[in-house]
Amino acid sequence: MTVGPEYLSADGKVRSPALFALAEELVGIGASMVEPEGRATAMLETKASHFRPCAAPVIQGHATALHLGPTTMVWQTTLTDPLGVSIAVITHTLLVVAPQPVAAENAPLNPAQLQPGNIALITPLQRSAPGRGARADETKSDKRRGHIGEAACSVISRKGFAGATIREIADAAGLHVPTLYQYVESKDEVLELAFGWLIDQVSMDIEAATAGGTTAREKLHAAVSKLIRRSNSYRWQIGLLNRELKSLSPKARLRVFGEFQTLLGRLASLVEDGVVSGEFRAVQPVIVANFLDAVVDVWALRQYSVAQFGMEAFEQETIRFMDAALLPRSS
Repeated sequence: MTVGPEYLSADGKVRSPALFALAEELVGIGASMVEPEGRATAMLETKASHFRPCAAPVIQGHATALHLGPTTMVWQTTLTDPLGVSIAVITHTLLVVAPQPVAAENAPLNPAQLQPGNIALITPLQRSAPGRGARADETKSDKRRGHIGEAACSVISRKGFAGATIREIADAAGLHVPTLYQYVESKDEVLELAFGWLIDQVSMDIEAATAGGTTAREKLHAAVSKLIRRSNSYRWQIGLLNRELKSLSPKARLRVFGEFQTLLGRLASLVEDGVVSGEFRAVQPVIVANFLDAVVDVWALRQYSVAQFGMEAFEQETIRFMDAALLPRSS
């Protein structure tokens, strides 16, 4: 992309919307080449894990498929300047949709729509409630909704979705019930915020843990170690993810699955980097990412079986297990 003056901010830097637009265009081209016959894709979520101000006259981009499934795709786009210096790393989650009319938001989903490759277009839950003020208020709204999600995650993980009340969640968030309803419309939406909050925490943990690594192996070790320690701190909240999925509406469940796929995409990209660099043997990164996520959850969900060994021993054995599975046989 050649950067014209219309793409620049007052200080001469490329505007972020232009970068996101380029990334989405690249993903759209890639997705169109692998879409199942008779299907289309719709953007579910876009997240930037790295972003650097840039004034380069030309922006280059490369989109890589991290996951190509019958119902979802996860792509990662890397944008660089002409010298190859990274400007942004953006992850996109897409739904594979059937070319059919979209049902009304409150209409129940036909069970057939939930079959692989036949998912109706679902609009992601807005992180800031639409129509509740100008853009200047959106950051405050996002933070407040995140705070509600954190409070809901704590209360629901202890009492279950059915047993938790809006008043208890509002109290945990330091809000009055009427104030809480300025940011959410229903208890169901509060549950979805709880899932979103926890997934966001884990995603930020991975980003923070891998920031100082120099090799794919070091970064993956750091990420898995951090996730184990997170699972120790949030045992009850992780149990929430496993117990209360059934309590989400079908549409909300799809949105949560999309966020979780994006999270797994972060792990998968670390594995893929190791395969490309030759540190790891040739494996399917998304499958390995699911394996690692399941192993990490053992510490949170099966304390009755492994707590006697201690978290440090569990972490060490997990790292050894991971190396034995991923390192080339000659290592």
